[in-house]
Amino acid sequence: MPVNQLLLAELELEVQANRELLERLPEGKWDWKPHAKSMTLSRLATHVAEIPSWSKSILMADEIDFMSPEMQAWVPREMQSREEILAELETAAETCRGHLEATSDEDFEQVWTMKAGDQVAMQDKKYMVFRRQVLNHMVHHRAQLGVFLGLPDDSPRSAMWPILRVGQPSPRAFFLRRRNHTMMKAPARPRIQSHSESAGAPSSS
Repeated sequence: MPVNQLLLAELELEVQANRELLERLPEGKWDWKPHAKSMTLSRLATHVAEIPSWSKSILMADEIDFMSPEMQAWVPREMQSREEILAELETAAETCRGHLEATSDEDFEQVWTMKAGDQVAMQDKKYMVFRRQVLNHMVHHRAQLGVFLGLPDDSPRSAMWPILRVGQPSPRAFFLRRRNHTMMKAPARPRIQSHSESAGAPSSS
């Protein structure tokens, strides 16, 4: 199977997980952030939605230069509506699908460079860069957003677990279910007699 078809299938899984989490965004808390150095909820949610569109810089080009006029003029976007953020995800995903369809196995073997002027920060094959900077990057920030959505609540744990269980059960829930199932199925252990019982307890008469 061509590499792009494998990546397309994986992309669909990650986009669906993004979609299910972004649908839980609370309206009216867009400027909230857990720490002064953190992104706002608006910026992080927008970032999760826009990541698939990074395929353009990776698959349709051979390098990205952070000192270029285009990158120097770039300003992070902060959408402040659940509907707008979900629409951005769909647009970014469709853009990414098109770029993947247009990329051959040979293209994925080409070297891609990240740099700032003359300083090279990273060089790797486009396949690896796409996997790390698009697919893995979505997983990373989706997990971060899941924690964000749990923190504003008065009871973080009760708010966090339902949100983190998007698409599939959380590892904790899976472990607890397996443990309880095993305990229910396990046969009763035979009672071990004490030394006095096995030897015969002395008569009280």
